[in-house]
Amino acid sequence: MNDDNNLKQILFFFLLIVFSTSFVPAQSGKSVAAYDVVWDSLGTNENSSMPLGNGDIALNAWTEQNGDIVLLIAKSDSWSENGELLKLGRVRVSLKPNP
Repeated sequence: MNDDNNLKQILFFFLLIVFSTSFVPAQSGKSVAAYDVVWDSLGTNENSSMPLGNGDIALNAWTEQNGDIVLLIAKSDSWSENGELLKLGRVRVSLKPNP
């Protein structure tokens, strides 16, 4: 009978914690837009890239000093014989005249 009482107490405290945290109001002072990533300067190489993708296809995008946009493309199952994840392609977007 003592085990039943302990189980009931644990369940009661668990439900108390769950219900008490579900009524906490959200923070209204912070905006999601404050966490947006913004590029405000040109990059120099792939170390200043933005990783993009959905888990299967990966892409690193960056800008270079001449205004070109460079995309480095990979796929999650493109492994070499040495077990290295390979990049499948590199695309350079260059506009003349550069807007």
